Amino acid sequence: MRSLPSERLSLMEGCQVEISYTNNRFKRVWYSATIELERQTKPKSRFRQRCVRVLKDDSLTPLTVFTHKASFRPIPTNRYEDRVEIKEGSIVDADHKDEWWVGLVVKQIGDDKFLVLFDSPSDIVRFKREQLRVHLDWVDETWWVLPGRNVQFLRQLHEKPMFISGAMVEVSDKIDKGEVVWVPAIIIKEIVDNEDEDEEEKEEEEEEEEEDEKKYVVKVCVNPSSFEGIKKTPNKRFDMRSIRPRPPPFSAEELELVDYIEVFHGTSWRQGRVIGRVFRGRCKVLLEATNKMLSFKISDIRPSKVWEDGVWKPRESPSTQGSVDEILVVHSLQYLTVHERIRWNRL
Repeated sequence: MRSLPSERLSLMEGCQVEISYTNNRFKRVWYSATIELERQTKPKSRFRQRCVRVLKDDSLTPLTVFTHKASFRPIPTNRYEDRVEIKEGSIVDADHKDEWWVGLVVKQIGDDKFLVLFDSPSDIVRFKREQLRVHLDWVDETWWVLPGRNVQFLRQLHEKPMFISGAMVEVSDKIDKGEVVWVPAIIIKEIVDNEDEDEEEKEEEEEEEEEDEKKYVVKVCVNPSSFEGIKKTPNKRFDMRSIRPRPPPFSAEELELVDYIEVFHGTSWRQGRVIGRVFRGRCKVLLEATNKMLSFKISDIRPSKVWEDGVWKPRESPSTQGSVDEILVVHSLQYLTVHERIRWNRL
């Protein structure tokens, strides 16, 4: 922990400051502001009270209104900006919605992009390095103190990185006619307690005989390789039974050997089987839930695996799959050459 002397807070006309509202539902948010004198409405009046102009909405409010409702501080010094490296576990101020939000860096993407976790409301947002500044605490109105990296997060990152804040995962969902699909998501945080749940939810949990499972707040992502969330979709809660890590990488040879695959269609991974040959980087896939044949890029296809007891296992063939195999035969015949059809009919 390092510290630097702070300039004294001045609320005189022309001073630039930052303000944080005491009862703001967005906790740990600082707004840039300047101190101004109110406009002179009476030519002979010498008294003009001091006001605060919040730059975000260009509002001008008498300084006395903020008594017991807000905290003021000088503009933080920038002397640490070139000396301190921002990395996972660092506490930062993020330029978010024209405000400075205090957050925790949970993942670094490349050289100049970071995922930052906010507490209230719970969310994870991606920022460029230029949108972040080193966070400083103003202590005793005398010192700027640089806090160290978040030890608790670093410990979790070392011990259980699979489901830590910022981890890329998949969550199960149901679409048309109850088809179970897996949707790319990013974990925002683990739900530690049930303080924010209503009484009805608590009663339902007490009636359950099963042991309590961990629950997580997640953000659904745009595509399998993106850290960007779908802005129109609110953050959701899932228990451990509905969350799994991203499947491991696979080789082209492995994809050729499997019977069952998953294909990324729309915004989710769906079960299917490959039909016919690969042509110009694409192939036909039979979607199991709808029995529809569609064309997909090879890059959107992966072996179908099951996350069970903390390990990945190949999906096993069902004991009875006559109806599915019959459909596969019918669809496959459409893509056979003349010689292949003759050979098929002789079997």
